Amino acid sequence: LVDVAGEVEAAREGLFFLPYLLGERAPLWDPDVRGMFVGLARHHRPEHLVRACLEGVAFSLFGAFLALSEIGGPIEAIDAIGGGARSDVWLRIMADTWGVPVRRRSIVDEANSLGAAVVGGIAVGPGPPGAWTRAAGTRRGREAPTPRSRGWPGSPASSCARRPDP
Repeated sequence: LVDVAGEVEAAREGLFFLPYLLGERAPLWDPDVRGMFVGLARHHRPEHLVRACLEGVAFSLFGAFLALSEIGGPIEAIDAIGGGARSDVWLRIMADTWGVPVRRRSIVDEANSLGAAVVGGIAVGPGPPGAWTRAAGTRRGREAPTPRSRGWPGSPASSCARRPDP
């Protein structure tokens, strides 16, 4: 389903998905907000619904992306691990929504366990230089944002108020 979602547009065709099926966490912190499709029309096919779900989740993560960039400075790239990192379509949607390259790491299986171990390792001490990034494997490929990604009409990011670059 994800592959066919790469062949259609959702937001550009007026279809949006709010991915709040179980409430929302950071940065909104609202357990009562609920998910929905907005703009669903007769011409939308299943691949449009899948694409809208992916775009909605990417935009939801964009809120956390903005919060992290406000406290830590500009984010130049994102490294993706886990099952979603297998999908070129998913990485492209995230790169286009966030406006930064999204790079696939070699570790895709057991990513949650690895992430927990890395966070725990960082908490107990710095360790050898680069040890925690090496634990996440090597970079394998990259999806750069398309030229239209920053504020392209109909994209989730285009409706988000962003501070102008200095």
